[in-house]
Amino acid sequence: MGKCVMACIFVMFCCCHEEQNIPVEIDVVIHIKEDNHTSPLQVILENNTRGAYGYQWLFEGGSPASSSEKNPGIVSFIEPGEHTITLEAWNEGTRTSKSFPVRVDSAVTVDFTVEADINNYAPAVFQIKNLSSGGSTYQSVYEYEYRCMVTELAHIFCLVWR
Repeated sequence: MGKCVMACIFVMFCCCHEEQNIPVEIDVVIHIKEDNHTSPLQVILENNTRGAYGYQWLFEGGSPASSSEKNPGIVSFIEPGEHTITLEAWNEGTRTSKSFPVRVDSAVTVDFTVEADINNYAPAVFQIKNLSSGGSTYQSVYEYEYRCMVTELAHIFCLVWR
């Protein structure tokens, strides 16, 4: 009888162990399709999260707006500006989330007009007017001698070829 009681106590201690929570470690790699950061921006999400079996994605300003897939495929962002991608991942004992910023640049349209001040013969003076849109800054590089006069609104450049 004593051996039977000892065996029962041994089984109770061995079988009644406390369950451990498995940690959820969110790890996401965001790939920009064709390395193009302008609108429309397309991202491919590589989910390397460990310890989770459930996923909920939120794509602020994106299409689709959400997904419950582990790897949601291609997500598109049309509107320029800052957007947030949020992943919530969980298992039976742990639930966690992490957000990732995504910046979408405006689509740039390059447009110029070129006018000769007097004629096309050297020394000639040309005005190049930048009508480009969508950019936040502009940089012009010329291989010839030039004088530059920039007005804030019109972006007018006067060039002299000798």
